[in-house]
Amino acid sequence: MDRVTDIERKTLTIINNMSQLHRIPTIDDLCQKTGRGKQRLLPVIEQLAHDRKVKILNAKQVIMLPLPRWYERELEEKARQTNIDL
Repeated sequence: MDRVTDIERKTLTIINNMSQLHRIPTIDDLCQKTGRGKQRLLPVIEQLAHDRKVKILNAKQVIMLPLPRWYERELEEKARQTNIDL
């Protein structure tokens, strides 16, 4: 069984809750909501990404894996718009 630390569980819960509100949390959001600084939180996020529980979208945003359906729809819509523009 895959064991997670308390801070990993808390971080996953925050990411999941924000995802349900159709929001992609930023690193700053996670720092604020966990009460941890970036230096303490970034290794946690990197471990979760390594374990394929989250995906780091860019230097500022983190999303749950598997990707939420609403996020996949947004990606599909952007792809359609890009193909139309060509």
